[in-house]
Amino acid sequence: MKWSTLLKDIKEKVGLAQSPDSATADAFPVDLTAPSSPLSTTHAGESSRSDFNSSPSREHHELELDFKRSWEEFRSSSSEKEKEAALNLTVDTFCRLVKRNANIDQLVTMLVETHIFSFVIGRAFVTDIEKLKIGSKTRSLDVERILRFFSDVTKEGFSPGANLLTAVEVLVSGPIDKQSLLDSGIFCCLIHVFSALLAYDELSKSKTNDLEEKSVDKDAGYKVLQTRRLEVEGSIVHIMKGLASNPSAAQSLIEDDSLESLFNMVANGAVIVFSQYKKGLVPLHSIQLHRHAMQILGLLLVNDNGSTSRYIRKHHLVKVLLMAVKDFDPDCGDSAYTMGIVDLLLECVELSYRPEAGGVRLREDIRNAHGYHFLVQFALVLSSSPKNQTFVSTSSSIDQYSGSDGSEVFPDGGNTKSRENADSSSEKFSPSLSRLLDVLVTLAQTGPAEPSISRASRSSQTKPTGHSRSPTPSVDSIYDETWEQGSSKVKDLEAVQMLQDIFLKAENKDLQAEVLNRMFKIFSSHVENYRLCQELRTVPLLVLNMAGFPSSLQDIILKILEYAVTVVNCVPEQELLSLCCLLQQPITSQLKQTILSFFVKLISFDQQYKKVLREVGVLEVLQDDLKQHKLLMGPDQYSGVSNNSDRKPSAGSFKKHLDTKDAIISSPKLMESGSGKLPVFEVDDTITVGWDCLISLLKKAEANQASFRAANGVTIILPFLISDAHRTGVLRVLSCLITEDTKQVHHEELGAVVDLLKSGMVTSISGHQYKLHDDAKCDTMGALWRIVGVNSSAQRVFGEATGFSLLLTTLHTFQGNKENMDESDLMVYIKLFKYLFRLMTAAVCENALNRMKLHAVITSQTFYDLLVESGLLCVKLERQVIQLLLELALEVVVPPFLTSESTASAATTESEKTTFIVTTPSGQFNPDKERIYNAGAVRVLIRSLLLFSPKMQLELLNLLECLARASPFNQENLTSVGCVELLLEIIYPFLPGSSPFLSYALKIVKILGAYRLSPSELRMLFRYVLQMRIMNSGHAIVGMMEKLIIMEDTALENLSLAPFVEMDMSKTGHASVQVSLGERSWPPAAGYSFVCWFQFRNFLTTQEKEPEASKFGTSSKKRTSTAQQHERNIFRMFSVSAVSNETVNVFYHYTYEGNVDIDAVTDPAMKASILAQINHFGQTPKQLFQKPHVKRRTDRKIPLHPLKHSTHLVPHETRKCSSSISQIITLHDKVLVAGANCFLKPSGYTKYITWGFPDRSLRFMSYDQDKLLSTHENLHESNQIQCAGVSHDGRIVVTGAEDGLVCVWRVSKDGPRGSRRLRLEKALCAHTATVTCLRVSQPYMMIASGSDDCTVIIWDLSSLSFVRQLPNFPVPITAIYINDLTGEIVTAAGTVLAVWSINGDCLAVANTSQLPSDSVLSVTGSTSSDWLETAWYVTGHQSGAVKIWRMIHCTDPLSAESKTSSSNRTGGLNLGDQVPEYKLILHKVLKFHKQAVTALHLTSDLKQLLSGDSAGQLLSWTLPDETLRASMKQASLKQASLKQASMKQAS
Repeated sequence: MKWSTLLKDIKEKVGLAQSPDSATADAFPVDLTAPSSPLSTTHAGESSRSDFNSSPSREHHELELDFKRSWEEFRSSSSEKEKEAALNLTVDTFCRLVKRNANIDQLVTMLVETHIFSFVIGRAFVTDIEKLKIGSKTRSLDVERILRFFSDVTKEGFSPGANLLTAVEVLVSGPIDKQSLLDSGIFCCLIHVFSALLAYDELSKSKTNDLEEKSVDKDAGYKVLQTRRLEVEGSIVHIMKGLASNPSAAQSLIEDDSLESLFNMVANGAVIVFSQYKKGLVPLHSIQLHRHAMQILGLLLVNDNGSTSRYIRKHHLVKVLLMAVKDFDPDCGDSAYTMGIVDLLLECVELSYRPEAGGVRLREDIRNAHGYHFLVQFALVLSSSPKNQTFVSTSSSIDQYSGSDGSEVFPDGGNTKSRENADSSSEKFSPSLSRLLDVLVTLAQTGPAEPSISRASRSSQTKPTGHSRSPTPSVDSIYDETWEQGSSKVKDLEAVQMLQDIFLKAENKDLQAEVLNRMFKIFSSHVENYRLCQELRTVPLLVLNMAGFPSSLQDIILKILEYAVTVVNCVPEQELLSLCCLLQQPITSQLKQTILSFFVKLISFDQQYKKVLREVGVLEVLQDDLKQHKLLMGPDQYSGVSNNSDRKPSAGSFKKHLDTKDAIISSPKLMESGSGKLPVFEVDDTITVGWDCLISLLKKAEANQASFRAANGVTIILPFLISDAHRTGVLRVLSCLITEDTKQVHHEELGAVVDLLKSGMVTSISGHQYKLHDDAKCDTMGALWRIVGVNSSAQRVFGEATGFSLLLTTLHTFQGNKENMDESDLMVYIKLFKYLFRLMTAAVCENALNRMKLHAVITSQTFYDLLVESGLLCVKLERQVIQLLLELALEVVVPPFLTSESTASAATTESEKTTFIVTTPSGQFNPDKERIYNAGAVRVLIRSLLLFSPKMQLELLNLLECLARASPFNQENLTSVGCVELLLEIIYPFLPGSSPFLSYALKIVKILGAYRLSPSELRMLFRYVLQMRIMNSGHAIVGMMEKLIIMEDTALENLSLAPFVEMDMSKTGHASVQVSLGERSWPPAAGYSFVCWFQFRNFLTTQEKEPEASKFGTSSKKRTSTAQQHERNIFRMFSVSAVSNETVNVFYHYTYEGNVDIDAVTDPAMKASILAQINHFGQTPKQLFQKPHVKRRTDRKIPLHPLKHSTHLVPHETRKCSSSISQIITLHDKVLVAGANCFLKPSGYTKYITWGFPDRSLRFMSYDQDKLLSTHENLHESNQIQCAGVSHDGRIVVTGAEDGLVCVWRVSKDGPRGSRRLRLEKALCAHTATVTCLRVSQPYMMIASGSDDCTVIIWDLSSLSFVRQLPNFPVPITAIYINDLTGEIVTAAGTVLAVWSINGDCLAVANTSQLPSDSVLSVTGSTSSDWLETAWYVTGHQSGAVKIWRMIHCTDPLSAESKTSSSNRTGGLNLGDQVPEYKLILHKVLKFHKQAVTALHLTSDLKQLLSGDSAGQLLSWTLPDETLRASMKQASLKQASLKQASMKQAS
């Protein structure tokens, strides 16, 4: 060793200027608790035999002194021999110190400069190895000489080689900076030594064979040499792994061929060593050394900063590794080892994206060397080889440095045991194959960093490949800024292409499933990955050939598509086109069902896919499938639903598209139609889902419906009504098409269905005819019932298509088998009859024109004859027939599939006065309040009365009496169809007797006769009376006639429909006017001047005189009537006729100038009377104008009420806020909004208050600048404020909190610097739970507060006292609104909406939704229309709906038409005996918001309705201008003309 040059090398490498304290600790410390190398123990023992250490009692500090002395001697010596001896002594002393001291870092730092000492030891080691190489004849390292060097002992008792090896191992193992060791060139030297040890295995194998022939002594010596070799190899491997963890380790190997040699070692192990081992040419020990070489190379690549990439490319080292993968032979190779080489390839790719790589991309080297092809080939070889066929190393002495637990260390920092645990889930193929797939996924996602991803987000990401590499923190700090380690976005599409190729070429289904799972992980790991991979058209190709896959793989493919739609939010048109093409192939019915179910699910997720699926041809495929159905080929070809067995596709159907990827872009029209395919609508498994898919495509899709109609779809599907399996789907399609055609542009579709029912036959497109059986007719009528029930235009078309003639045609079909009719036939007939009549009821409901058409049919003689001859009027079925006719008369709409038993709420007893034959689905029926709209049905009942059983006759007559008494409306309709004349004709045979039948009938005649008697009916009555008097019998009719003439028991309001004004004078405090208009208008149309007469009851009678009225000798019945009359003091004025315009005098005639000459009156009494009248009425002014006044302008534009015309409201998004909107205010055409927990402060609205902070404070903020003005804490102590309100003048603030208190605060500006102060006026206590909402009304001086305790309390704002509590609500209160114009209070509790007067009287209640979760969150009303007869309110709901309500009086005709049950009238509130006077009728539902509507506001100028939701979206609902006015005017004129025409026809 040339020690004279040592100091020079030290200055160049590490510098003498550095102090020992400046040596930085390695960032990756080695665990000192791990067992030390065998060399440490062995050579320490040898050193103990030296002269310098002969005394075992020598103290530790003496060794330190010896070390310092020898080290100083080394540094001060000038001769080479002295330096060598001093260094040997220094190293020997160091080894002994290390044995006694565990803290190596502290020891070295304390004794010597660390970096200098490390460099000296490294150079000494390199120099000694170089001497061994120079001393060899071949100028190469001889293993035996190396082993001898590390084993020899000098005369002085030193072992220089062993001590050097021990010292280096100690320095590497400790937390000492290893850069000095790397600068000494020791790493390159160790690689050369390691290479020599690997090359020595062949020689050792031959020597082992030679030893068999040698003596036992020589054999024992050789074994000792082999043992010594294992110890040396262990130390060398340990040192190399420690040095490889340094970031600059790889760079130190570039100076010579060391790194290239290491690459060749690793590659040679896969290509040669394993094959030689199986041939017995190399020992197992050599394979383990190659594994360690792979680990060392992996550590070098993981910890490098990228600078090595240039060297790797220059020497084509990536190709070296790829050749090892290419030449893999499963018979003689090891898949796990080769998989480790693939890991190294991945490390090389990742290395090239680090900062110092300089743009060198080693991925291109893999691509240029056809590496992707080799990897695919390697995967296929692994999949075809037997499972778990990997080389397993037996334990040997080298395991002592392979890992602390005996497990093998991998380059990624893991070990064999953890790897096996990670791959335990993949039991169906080898772990190496699973690892290869993970590497391919990582390779696809490895690339340059995304600039938008921050370092923090990168550090939190993990690779989704099932493995991870953990570089040292020091290295991570170097390149973490520019290399995206955890990025999951696809950077290399060719890697994804590799997965695709493996999938396509693999024969193993388990491998295909794993590949699909990896692809799904790639797609789901980043939202852009699926879009990037669409260029490969992988998924469309897989879809097109999905028929050859098992169901598990099919589910994964559809799962990928579902992810692309729901998460990536892309429209996979190519994939859907492939599914459509696959649907036309001869695939199994199960796969077709899966595909169609996926289409249905797709449409339910997003409606835009209706258009996409139509464009890719799904709708056309389904229509073509229907066209080619056997049913349409004629009755001979079809005998029911086909149950053809599924034909499996050909085995090669999957791979036939591998080379024709462009085929998936073609339209399904180009594919052969019907060539060996299994039709969707001919297999039981796919019929239902096929119709579901067709309906999903057509529902609310005008373009799809137009395409379906253009293909003559309705004509195609109508014949399928004869099939039980298809009928439901056909009717759903028809219902969808006809119902959504709101204007009935395609009225021929409904007409076709009606004609089909009339004829009972259906014709296919090929001309074949099929007969509809009875069940098909019933189902079709049920579908029509649903259609006409929701589409008023369909009602019109039904009448125009002579749909009511179905009554005649259907009854006519009952006559065909009359002779052989049995009970089963009657059951079928009554079912048809029920469906038919309930269809007719729905068709005429609220339709005047259809009522007239029905009347013409049902009152005809033909209908009556067919009904009587049908046999339905038998005893067994008569009740059902009567019920159906009464439902038609009263227009009680009941679903046709419900039976009488299912609709009846409870059976009635015979003792009851009235039997409720008619029952509704809700069970609520009161004949005293029902209206008869179709009196022709009642006429049929009366005409058939004698055909019923006696009991049924009396029940029916009793019910008709109740209906006749119910209202003048019923009396008008019954008398107009001649019911009185019919009854008189029927009772004629019974007149001489006194049967109950006669008594019941005469009651009806009396009621109807009191209302109206035609001349013929009056003559018939007189004739009957005269005949009975002659016969001295018929007392019943005679008595009835007398009562009818005297009008003894007939109430005045039942006499006629003349309008009147009734004043109830018994009320005090205000005037009460009741107007009964009937079907006429008040005042008369001729004008406001009319002739009238008056009637009064007890107008001047006081309550004290009421008992005197009963002293007269009247019957009890009359006394009861008189008492009832005395209960009310009535003044009633009736209109008789209008006065002609010529006789109209507005003022009293004596008051006009010149109308009377006082002087000409001679009679004193008359003269005094005229003067008194003139003095009383005053003098009418003289006429000022001789010409008429200018007419009032009618062209003035009056703003339309947006709520009244809400059906025309159009939404416009005006603003998008960042938080939920809780309040909306308009000020000078400016819209102001308040966010959550905020309230705008009147009157200027320049400030707002806000709450809900962690400190429980209330803050005043500036609206424009959002600046904090003041903060007020602990207003409710430790309770959080939940709501607040401000008075109109802004001086009073009211807060409600969790403690149930309502606190009233006065705002003042007497704080410091003019700041606002809140002074508590009073805390109002009544609520027992959290106050959820409150409202302040200064015009009415009241506060309304709602709470979670389900109560609403009214407080007086002036006295701050309790006023009243409204009745308890079923759920907590969600919103309160006070109309500052009328004082009405509107409360919302869940779905219950109630309107209260200022005095706490309940005016109206309504249940706003059938869904309990759809709570009302906001309420507003109209405050500028107090002069209107109706009130309008608007509610905002949790579902995002905005509902507009109209409050009308219960006497309003609209109120009578709306059938509201008594329970709904109270909304579940306990109102006692009080019944609300008004009703809330839903006028319109506005749907545009996607989130809950939290704020509403109607502008004072009635120009717009503003609504805000929880997502911050602000909408403005406005009415169009001139177009709406013109259309409304035209509609009103048309409606008036229709009404006038219908009235003329009715009269």
